[in-house]
Amino acid sequence: MTTKKLTKFYATEINTMSLKDALNEHYKINPQFTPWDQFDTPEARNLIKAHDISHLLYGCDTSYTGEYMVQTWNGFGSNLNIKPQDSLKYLLNQDLRSLVLPAKLMSYALTHLKEFMIVRGLIKKQSKLMTKKWEYFQEDSYLSKTIGNIREEYGIKI
Repeated sequence: MTTKKLTKFYATEINTMSLKDALNEHYKINPQFTPWDQFDTPEARNLIKAHDISHLLYGCDTSYTGEYMVQTWNGFGSNLNIKPQDSLKYLLNQDLRSLVLPAKLMSYALTHLKEFMIVRGLIKKQSKLMTKKWEYFQEDSYLSKTIGNIREEYGIKI
């Protein structure tokens, strides 16, 4: 799937899907990632599931920029309490998921720093418009709701 199609999928096409169905589709279009339920420990399963659901809620693809956006959204728009400036270090946790080679990610981050700062500012502004913060580890009660309804409930604008 092209980047443009992925962006459209995460931003709009999943609005009518239930969170559970959208999560399953997320893994189908991203076979390079291990599904949350295949991790060994409950902590890893919970963290990966919540992280991957964030991609769906905030409309972020799985590119480097999309990963930065998810962490930034969570920093401003959820109760996870991650400092946005620390977002990149979460991509480097090799114990949870071998997402990228650190040197490659750092090179990308340094060459796209201006873009990241612009994105951070836009997300910070958008998150202030949310009606409430996303409860990062409380997604189970939302699995049968559509992405569009969840976004509406929380005031998440894509």
